[in-house]
Amino acid sequence: PAKWRTGICTYSHVRYQRVYPGIDVVYYGNQRKLEYDFVVAPAANPKNIKLSITGADDLHVDAASGDLVLRIGDRELRQLKPIAYQEMNGHRREVAANYVLTAKREVSIDIPSYDKTKTLTIDPVLFYSSFLGGSGLDEGNDIGVDGAGNAYITGRTQSPNFPVSNAAQSTRVGTEDVFVTKFSADGSALVYSTYLGGTEGSNDEAGHGIAVDSSGNAYVTGETGATNFPTTAGAFKTTVGSGVDAFVTKLSPSGALVYSTYLNGSAAGFNTIGRAIAVDAGGNAYVTGFTGNSTFPLVNPFQSTIGGTGSAFITKFNPAGSALVYSTLLGTGGEVGRSIKVDSAGSAYVVGSTRSTTFPVLNAFQPAYAGGTNTFDVFVTRLNPAGSALVYSTYFGGTGDDIAGSSAAQAASAAGQGLAIDDFGNAYVTGSTTSTNFPLKNAFQSAFGGSTDAFVLKLNTNASGASSLVYSTYLGGSGDDLALGIAVNVLGQAYVTGGTGSSNFPLASPIQATLPSLNSMFVTKFGATGSALVYSTYFGGNLFNRGYSLTLDNAGNAFITGSTSSAGFTTTANAFQKTNSGGNGDAFATVIADPTIIGRVVDENNNGIPGATVNLSGVPFGTTTTDANGYYTFGFLTVGNNYTVSVSVPNYIFNSQSVNNLQKNVRLDFSPVVVTIGGQVTLGGGGLDAVTMTLTVGKSLSTQTNASGNYSFPNLPAGRNYTITPSKPAFGFVPTSASFTNVLTNQTANFIASATIQFNVGSYVANEADGKATITITRTSGASGPASVRYSISDGTAKQKSDYILAFGTLRMAAGETSKSFQVLIVDDVYVEGDEFFFVTLSDPVGATLGTPNPAMVTITDNDTVPPTSNPIDQSRFFVQEHYYDFLSRYPDAGGWDFWTNNINNCTPQPSCIDAQRINTSAAYFLSIEFQQTGYLVERIHKSAFGDATGASTLGGAHQLAVPTVRFTDFISDTEEIGDGLVVGQTGWETVLENNKQAFTSDFVQRTRFTTAFPTSMTPAQFVDKLNQNAGNVLSTSDRATAIALFGGATDTTNTTARAQALRQLAENQNLVTAEFNRAFVLMQFFGYLRINSMAITTLPKWSKPSLSRLNTASASGLEDHQINVSM
Repeated sequence: PAKWRTGICTYSHVRYQRVYPGIDVVYYGNQRKLEYDFVVAPAANPKNIKLSITGADDLHVDAASGDLVLRIGDRELRQLKPIAYQEMNGHRREVAANYVLTAKREVSIDIPSYDKTKTLTIDPVLFYSSFLGGSGLDEGNDIGVDGAGNAYITGRTQSPNFPVSNAAQSTRVGTEDVFVTKFSADGSALVYSTYLGGTEGSNDEAGHGIAVDSSGNAYVTGETGATNFPTTAGAFKTTVGSGVDAFVTKLSPSGALVYSTYLNGSAAGFNTIGRAIAVDAGGNAYVTGFTGNSTFPLVNPFQSTIGGTGSAFITKFNPAGSALVYSTLLGTGGEVGRSIKVDSAGSAYVVGSTRSTTFPVLNAFQPAYAGGTNTFDVFVTRLNPAGSALVYSTYFGGTGDDIAGSSAAQAASAAGQGLAIDDFGNAYVTGSTTSTNFPLKNAFQSAFGGSTDAFVLKLNTNASGASSLVYSTYLGGSGDDLALGIAVNVLGQAYVTGGTGSSNFPLASPIQATLPSLNSMFVTKFGATGSALVYSTYFGGNLFNRGYSLTLDNAGNAFITGSTSSAGFTTTANAFQKTNSGGNGDAFATVIADPTIIGRVVDENNNGIPGATVNLSGVPFGTTTTDANGYYTFGFLTVGNNYTVSVSVPNYIFNSQSVNNLQKNVRLDFSPVVVTIGGQVTLGGGGLDAVTMTLTVGKSLSTQTNASGNYSFPNLPAGRNYTITPSKPAFGFVPTSASFTNVLTNQTANFIASATIQFNVGSYVANEADGKATITITRTSGASGPASVRYSISDGTAKQKSDYILAFGTLRMAAGETSKSFQVLIVDDVYVEGDEFFFVTLSDPVGATLGTPNPAMVTITDNDTVPPTSNPIDQSRFFVQEHYYDFLSRYPDAGGWDFWTNNINNCTPQPSCIDAQRINTSAAYFLSIEFQQTGYLVERIHKSAFGDATGASTLGGAHQLAVPTVRFTDFISDTEEIGDGLVVGQTGWETVLENNKQAFTSDFVQRTRFTTAFPTSMTPAQFVDKLNQNAGNVLSTSDRATAIALFGGATDTTNTTARAQALRQLAENQNLVTAEFNRAFVLMQFFGYLRINSMAITTLPKWSKPSLSRLNTASASGLEDHQINVSM
């Protein structure tokens, strides 16, 4: 601290004189960086400037940029390419300059050509600045810019040699024509430039307004008195009205006419002038200006009555230029719509000046006219998208003349564009005022400076009254100051241009710090609050210089056009036209940059992210956060430096972006890295539509599949976890959901839908007298192909054997089939029991999912009211019915039921024959074709597949016996499946039986128990031999060979069809049929009459051994008697 010094003088510039003969070096600060200029006096030699470089590993001149590059290790230091200019008549003229490297590692500056009688300064200048004109008077009235940075200018020209290129009209037709010119992005060339006009006679012909859409189409409006102004077929109006007409013309990106139309009424002698134009995203053009014509075309107007001296108008054209969407008048005091803008919702904003005391107002900041006699107030008006009503409209001004965007309130041809809008309903207005009581708020300059000052104001048109004024300020010095053009960037910073004669005009970081003439142009950039300047500069030469219009590209580079008669107007070395072409003045195109990187950080839905951290690396470097709308900015950057911008937001990934060799303002917007998760939901061979797909975890969204079953969740932030879950009533899905973690690339999640199998109703009712309950199963769709489901019965208050017949089975649905029924057999007893119920349960779905409810309840309605006096089994019809239930597992067919009932009832002699007939009838069911081909076949299939089980017997001493392996529930289930729909004797019964056998055996060989016993790795011989061994070696040599041949020479047994056929061949072998017959008969007494399983193992050996012995030793003629005795 003892060495600290206070009170040290500071200086803006430090000059070292005569560093080289006649050459000074000036050091100064410029936007937080130290810069230096070499100032070469007249006659001094710039080649004397030499810089010796020591310590660098490498030294070279970058061929692309012209920068001097010094490398030390892996680092670079860049000295930007030298820029030189000379002051000529109060303005700067750029001169070409380059670094030259000598063999001695010395650097000099080569300036091939310059005026050696003038001082030469080497310093940064404009991005580009160019004259535009010929030998006559040329004025640039309005300027637009596209997304690529190409500038579009319209105005008027009296030059026969105005620069043209790719012109729609290559020659001037009248004494004055409109021109439309499109510059390349660097200002060095014309993309197109064209005359546009006819023979106007004594009237003016000028382009006053231009707008550019996102495709690069240019929309121009202005005035013409020519009857032969270029129009296009199908345009709104192709013939001139009366006097001077407005026109609206659309040019393609290459400069060809798309449409061109007049706009006026038909009343003689009344003029219409188009002053400004805007275009919306749909290609609709909005035009404003002045009309004195009482027959001006109106469509759905807000105001239909014209003022005595004329009115402003607002007209919206359709995209083809062939019709009006709406058209309305505005004001009754000779108002001129000076400038028009349109927001994203289609609301048009218009400014101008009025001295009417009845101008329409709504939600106004200033509801009443404040001017005096023959003075004007500004008006600011916003219409609704239909053009039929006001959203906001206000006067604005004091007691003097307040004029928006023009040098004359009622001169419709006077240049100027005084309106800009932002995305939030704010209108920015500029102009001139002589009012010392002009309304001010949060002003940068609160004191009136001279006879006329510029003003800049911001109004929130979404607000009302006093709260709608955000800021308002004077801008000017002691001379006359006039603002004509305004634009606003995404941060709400307003840029203004116009003319000034004030030597004390407010300046900040000026390009030109001294007033070059009493008709100088100025360009000023305000901060977002309107209370401070970012930069402000004079611009121009020693004669007339005025900026009429200013626009911005998306990075905030200011594009300015206007008029200058100064031969020394500042131009750049790369300019298309570096010199004034003579005449009374030229138009110009100038682009001013304040090297800035600006941009917006948005989420996946393009909504701004506030508070995002944004980092800048380079020199200088820094960190900032985005504002409430997601915008950020880094200013005061160094031209020629390299920069990288990166963004950090929780749960988002952003790629960084770089700018090399920064030359102007750059826009870097950031959208997160996004991914898409999509796929297809299929049902059978096609897609399933209307499936609700729900996205969760990383983001919550839902969508539905289309007709092809496809869905997509696009635009998902990368790096998050996501889960997709499908749902549709009555359908199931595999998988039930799909999850992804840390998703960095696009993902696919496909789902297989399955229809839901369910009971067609929630519960069933069966009358006991009906003898059966029909249960119907439905499937929501048959498109998924074949499906199956198992069903089973369980007791409630009703009990199997006494109230209903136990049933197990598999219900199969073919492709396309959506309904299937089965029957549960009800015992029509004679006991008074009341209503009872049991349950049917579905399980093990294949090709479908289970619906609800499950199980379903079946109620048996009791039909008995009086206690029984006899056993119902003694009734022949009941006796026969029970045999259908016990052996065939179905309800009796009428013919068979009647036959067997009559067979008992009609025997003779009665009553002694009844018992014998009942025994014969019982035996007949076992011997029937239907049972032999169903129940008995099932027993043999289980025998062939799994051989015998072992049972204990104590008859004649304890020992083990071979017994059947099939269990009661399996037997019932399999018998019902193989006998599904079968009634022997009915038409087509053979086909039904064969189809059932094939389906059953195919399913059987795919059951887990079978595939465990017979793995597919077995050879065909091993497979057949094991079946044969289980069946008791019943195959002959030829039968064995036939079974093995079913596999067609394969070395394994993966062929399901062959496995099923081989199993069936064993089970249907006649040797097995004969060998198993008696044992099966005894087994059926348990399964049929007793309907039990437990005794099949424990009791059958004891009980059946003598029975089987008698059956096996009986003579053929006596077999039936033995069977009957055993069964009874």
